[in-house]
Amino acid sequence: MGEINHLGGYEPLLEVYAIDVGQGDGLLVVIPAGHNIMVDSGNTRSFQNGGKNAADFVDWKFFKDYVSFADREDPDKTKIQLDAMVATHNDIDHFGGLFDLIDQNEKDRAELDCSDVIMGR
Repeated sequence: MGEINHLGGYEPLLEVYAIDVGQGDGLLVVIPAGHNIMVDSGNTRSFQNGGKNAADFVDWKFFKDYVSFADREDPDKTKIQLDAMVATHNDIDHFGGLFDLIDQNEKDRAELDCSDVIMGR
């Protein structure tokens, strides 16, 4: 479990989201201090069977869970915060989805709800 918060509930110790990225899984790891680590991201969208990859999950997670409804129109408040991005090895199907987050062209931008990605703190 975790420590009891001020509302009497438990604070999570660690969150790990397994993301289907085709041949394997990508991970979004959220540590208790609020740091976000992306591990593997699948291929770029254009090479994914379903046209979606880890970039789409991370975008959804941040936009729906971390941005209040009132702030969703404010580009300064709809940024994805990633503290580290790790590719387990140098194959495009492990790091290609990272391009859809950090090296966005206009088509990539249209796919995401968040306005930007901030690396590190």
